[in-house]
Amino acid sequence: MTRLPFKGDTSTFGNSQKNALRRFLSMERRLDSNIELKLEYVKFMQDYENLGHMSMVKDLDLNSPHYFIPHHYVIKPDSTTTKLRVVGPTIQNELVITLLRFRLYQYGITADITIMYRQFWLHRSDRNFQLILWREHKSQNISVYQLNTVTYGTSSAQFLASRCLHYIADNYPYRKETGKMILKRDFYVDDMISGADDLETLQAIKNETTEILDFYNLSLTKWNSNNVNITAPNVKLTDIETARDMACPLGMLWNTKEDYFCFTFQSTNIPASHTKRNILSLASSLYDPLGLITPLIIKAKILLQQLWIIGCDWDESVPQEIYTTWNKILADLHQVVLLKIPKFTRIKNSINMQVHGFSDASIRAYGCCIYLRCQDNFGNVNVHLLTSKSRVAPVKARSLPRLELCAAHLLAGCWNKIKDNLLYYINNIYFWSDSQITLHWISSHSSTLATFVGNRVADVQEWSVNAFWRHVPTDQNPADLVFRGSTVPEFL
Repeated sequence: MTRLPFKGDTSTFGNSQKNALRRFLSMERRLDSNIELKLEYVKFMQDYENLGHMSMVKDLDLNSPHYFIPHHYVIKPDSTTTKLRVVGPTIQNELVITLLRFRLYQYGITADITIMYRQFWLHRSDRNFQLILWREHKSQNISVYQLNTVTYGTSSAQFLASRCLHYIADNYPYRKETGKMILKRDFYVDDMISGADDLETLQAIKNETTEILDFYNLSLTKWNSNNVNITAPNVKLTDIETARDMACPLGMLWNTKEDYFCFTFQSTNIPASHTKRNILSLASSLYDPLGLITPLIIKAKILLQQLWIIGCDWDESVPQEIYTTWNKILADLHQVVLLKIPKFTRIKNSINMQVHGFSDASIRAYGCCIYLRCQDNFGNVNVHLLTSKSRVAPVKARSLPRLELCAAHLLAGCWNKIKDNLLYYINNIYFWSDSQITLHWISSHSSTLATFVGNRVADVQEWSVNAFWRHVPTDQNPADLVFRGSTVPEFL
């Protein structure tokens, strides 16, 4: 059981019931036009009530502090468990750190806690702040229900659920140190995404996390691994998810049999005419939190900036030149399914590991990319892209040297965010730029430089304190692709 972490006075919430009622009636009209969807929604709410996760409130004191949450549906047709969920407002979080750590393991393992949020009760004193309106049929009166558990989509839900896992790890009465560590380190809310370099540790991860969570009546499902010898309780993994050879850790498509990441592009329902709205929608549908295919996405970013510059309305057909360019980008994005990027970024029995980061810029965009270089006892060398980032240059013109500095600043900031997961393995860190001016600025005292330059140089120096900055010829700088863009055939 947990409490809600309030910020400020709870008496300042205002009249939330009016907004919740308006949203409910609007959603009810949508459901009435789709009987199959409505049946799913009603069943979900019935299950919610039958499990005690929500209960009717008969005598609500509207003068006491309370809050009504608007609810709606989210559909995941490819889900193997719950295809429809009822949620509150959506929130987004950074996934890069968890996914990067996952790529460092030779053997990966993933699983999912079944209906995790609803396994944790909300304290009775706080349930008045999780009120909803609901009825199954229009012939009924609208009733008030209170949600009795941690609820999807509320601002604190992810923190509360994760904090409960930490509580479980700290209070489990037996010595299962591997499992306790995984609960604290390798869960992203309800998703376990972990791994190891040997099968014994991998098996211990599966066994101990399962045992600890079973103790608290939490169930791990949807097991996946790139090693077929790791089994779920009483059932071989190859009989469940790995039969399809495809898993989805934190939204990334992972081929467990051949151990690589791949991508899909939602090409259905592409309209005949292109507008700023549908271009943004399609460009955003390509999910790439690690920046593994940034050169394919940057072209769409630049195109969208052009639409803003010319003042194109959201639903206005775009000019012919942009229409032609976007069609070429679309044709290329359809080929993204051809890409296969290795999940494992290290090399077995490596003796020397280096990080190499590159930055580059043009007047249209700038970006960076970070690679991991590994060498073993036999002189074999593996180099893999870890992550990359790109930014469209500001509309207000800036000099190329300043944009090159912005690229170096982006590189240093990117490294600063991920370095804690890598420093244990790394022998040396090298950062590369093809701008001699940028390298001169980085080696100068920030107080001697103009404000724009000095502020960024100070950040770069702080974030890359253990890195060696070097010059790379322009034609050998891989970050050139990050801002210039490329097609899928070029990328391959």
